[in-house]
Amino acid sequence: MDGRYAYREQPKMEKQDIGEGKTKMVPTGETYLAWRGMDFKSADGYGNFNPKVIFWDHAKEIQKYPIKGVDEKYDLSRILRAIEKGNRVDIVLLRDGQETPAKIVANPRMMRFDFYDSNGQTMVVRQVEKQKLAQTEKAELTPQEVQRAAIAKAAEQKQGAGQSQSAAEAAKPKVAEQQQQGERRRQGQRVA
Repeated sequence: MDGRYAYREQPKMEKQDIGEGKTKMVPTGETYLAWRGMDFKSADGYGNFNPKVIFWDHAKEIQKYPIKGVDEKYDLSRILRAIEKGNRVDIVLLRDGQETPAKIVANPRMMRFDFYDSNGQTMVVRQVEKQKLAQTEKAELTPQEVQRAAIAKAAEQKQGAGQSQSAAEAAKPKVAEQQQQGERRRQGQRVA
């Protein structure tokens, strides 16, 4: 496992006393899913590297990226199966309305995905891009719809400006009265 992590079923273990003050880890029969890799910085008494287990919900995380086909269950399961084995997966990114071929790799240690272009160079893909993409897809309107929306927005702004001006006019006498009361207090007069 050359530094990669794999998503595997792990047995739950519990300590069992075997006598003479020694304990042994014994499987309970229950299992759980987690990312498993090797910790190359520490080893046990026999020189074997210790396993490292990381809990990370990669299936939920992948939904946040602008990957073509992630919304379809079949394509999502195909991508996830390969990622869970620790492999690089060929995908298509949707960036600025264009399809870009790329590769994706799970990086459980950092709890993120790493993206690479066709030359193997690292790509920066932000999670927010998918939200922006969805907004731009919804915003694809005909010219007539755009014009109607602009007219409606201008009317709302004009109406809102008129209301705010009338509210400001209504508040002027109140502000003037408060200023007079403040002036009287500074002069030492009592204000009711």
